[in-house]
Amino acid sequence: MSSIAANDSLNIVAFIVLYYDYVLTLPMEFECYWQPGSLNLASGIFFVNRYVALAGHIPIVYQCFVPMPDDSHRNILTALLLTMRMYALYNRNKCVLGVMTILAVVALAVIGWIISVEVMGSQEAPLTEVQGQHIAAAWAALLAFDTVVFGLTIDGIIYYIVIFSVNLINILLWASVRDNDLADDAEPAPSEIDALGRNT
Repeated sequence: MSSIAANDSLNIVAFIVLYYDYVLTLPMEFECYWQPGSLNLASGIFFVNRYVALAGHIPIVYQCFVPMPDDSHRNILTALLLTMRMYALYNRNKCVLGVMTILAVVALAVIGWIISVEVMGSQEAPLTEVQGQHIAAAWAALLAFDTVVFGLTIDGIIYYIVIFSVNLINILLWASVRDNDLADDAEPAPSEIDALGRNT
């Protein structure tokens, strides 16, 4: 299995877990929020939070399986929302805002460079080993940002472990791309043919 196929498989697993979790909590949602007369400000906030997040993953699912020219808008929005959250949690602390902003800008710059130089340039050709390492660097930048967010919040440990694991697997998979990973039907090198001929 190539690194690309393994990455796609992990994305499928992540989306299945996400939507399965939503399905598991539907009975509780119907019981608590869908009863006549239960619509109020709190339930409205619940619905917005639950279904905007659910619908927000649809473009991500699409992006993972259909080539798209630019993914930077989603990364910018995510970094902005997480930075605002940290700033609010730390009572508008300017140091936290500065650190989060610098990390977000650095991570987004690395990701933007990777998308513009490596990914867009390799839409038609198989990835090279160097391109795989560069894409791994983009995932490492995201992992660094998520790690700082986790360190500042110390909440959602299970979420963080899942995000950390998936990002780490992505980094390792992209870093392990070799020049011929996508050439599944490539002909064997002459030395391999000679070796096969000697064994028969």
